[in-house]
Amino acid sequence: MKNKFNAFSIWKEVVSHKKRSMMLLVLMVVITSFLDAFSISLLLPIMQTVIGGESGGVISDFLLAPFEAYDKSEVLVFMIIIFFLLIAIKNILTYIKDRFQFNLFHGMRGHWMKELMTHYLYAKYDFFENHKQGDLVNNVLVETDKAFICLKFVIQFISAAFLSALMLVVLLLTSWVVTLALTSVMLLLTLSVNVLIKKYSTKVGQEKIKHARYLSNSVSESIFAIKQIKAMGMENGVLAEYNNVITKYVKVLADFSVFSSLPKKLSEVVIIFILAVVMIYAILILNIDINNLVPVIAIFVLVGNRVAVQVSMLVNSRMHVLSNYESLRRINKLVREGCEQENLTAGYEFNNLDGDIIFQDLLFSYQDKSTVLDSLNFIIPKGKFVFLIGDSGSGKSTIIDLLLRFRDPNLGRILINDNDLLEYSAISWRKCVGYVGQDVMLFNTSILENVRFGSLDASDDDVVSVCKKVHAHEFIQKFSEGYKTNVGDRGMKLSGGQKQRLALARAMLRNPQLIIFDEATSALDQELEEKIIQEIKSESVGKTVLFITHRLSTSKHADLVYQLKDGKVLKVS
Repeated sequence: MKNKFNAFSIWKEVVSHKKRSMMLLVLMVVITSFLDAFSISLLLPIMQTVIGGESGGVISDFLLAPFEAYDKSEVLVFMIIIFFLLIAIKNILTYIKDRFQFNLFHGMRGHWMKELMTHYLYAKYDFFENHKQGDLVNNVLVETDKAFICLKFVIQFISAAFLSALMLVVLLLTSWVVTLALTSVMLLLTLSVNVLIKKYSTKVGQEKIKHARYLSNSVSESIFAIKQIKAMGMENGVLAEYNNVITKYVKVLADFSVFSSLPKKLSEVVIIFILAVVMIYAILILNIDINNLVPVIAIFVLVGNRVAVQVSMLVNSRMHVLSNYESLRRINKLVREGCEQENLTAGYEFNNLDGDIIFQDLLFSYQDKSTVLDSLNFIIPKGKFVFLIGDSGSGKSTIIDLLLRFRDPNLGRILINDNDLLEYSAISWRKCVGYVGQDVMLFNTSILENVRFGSLDASDDDVVSVCKKVHAHEFIQKFSEGYKTNVGDRGMKLSGGQKQRLALARAMLRNPQLIIFDEATSALDQELEEKIIQEIKSESVGKTVLFITHRLSTSKHADLVYQLKDGKVLKVS
């Protein structure tokens, strides 16, 4: 009972912002179901008029009563026209209903995808350290689709339930004895498999989520690390594990598809068996005239088959709802609760860097309590070219994270214009900072758009100018399409040095007041690195530059050199 209540609560939450649309959709389902049942009920008086015989039941008597004074052929023509019109109207309304339904549900899925992407883009930086990239991709692309499927089958369940009930009313008014027998057997059959269906479908839903998440992670990680996989000759090992999960996933889906098709086959056999027994009994034992039986038999065969289809859809829909319910619940929770967001606008608006950047008694440790920076004190003078040298793991990246407001210090502060950096809004501060990292991220678009990503309102001439300054123009011109050349996924069509030069151009295009280079020239040869560092210094006159590297040899152009060791900064020159 508790699970049912929770499911109902989640359903209410999911459709809360679309209540009117959902009510209209259910109304359309009711109307189309009623038209379907009524059009089928017209077949009995039509057949009775053609064949003759005694009463065909309450429906037949009721529909034929107003036409007793008319010729049989006139009645037949009128009934056929009405039957055709009902079928036409029903199908037109069904088309409208389907169009409305899929626009509604696809719109809801689009809303979920937008909300999740918004949550992720504005999430705190450490959120991405605690969640796998593949899981996040799976949530946006796969789980929203399963939630959409769940909604679709909920409506199909309602439609099948309502139409089944109306069809049974038609059969009851034709012959209540046969209908009760038919209904009793179908009800007994449905109840007997209900528990099995629920357990199996719920288990399948959980299995699908588990395998889908693994596959999303596996594909994402394998493509991202393709160079390492190939270099180590691990293609077969990675593929073997991937294929193993794919085999399990395919088996789960195939077994579910086979199992979900059983209700239709079973219900059809049961209904036809009951009708066959009743007909044989009526003909051989009760000696009922075959002419009187034909219209009733025909309507029971036709409507009984429709009932079988609807009952199978009822069971099938329930299976799909149960197997995808966990995805609907998960998406509803993710959209409503989201994740801890950065407050980008809290604080004063930062406009200009008017003074030195001062690290004052700074202490930072991660959640595992390992202290990375301890009582850190040093100054980055305004307008100076400052090098920070340190071995791997010395805390260089942590200093960058603190400067970019990805993390906040445990103790101490970073003073900007004699104010704590935390007093400024993160978004206004970051607009004044240019960052170039070692791991360059390029988008699957043109060189022009990748560089312009640093400043979306920059002109084509601005992009060309900055590319010349970082010595990227030369290699760009060698491509047949020049600046319109597509760089491929993550810039795979470019060399490491070419990618880093584009990243340098992107940062310089922002015209930032503070520029941070994090091992930004590590992929370049020594001669080109020397040339670019000189160019960076000449182009950043008056700007504050923090150049982080592990190579002491590159620091000869620096105004000031610091060495980071054991969480403390030592002044070298």
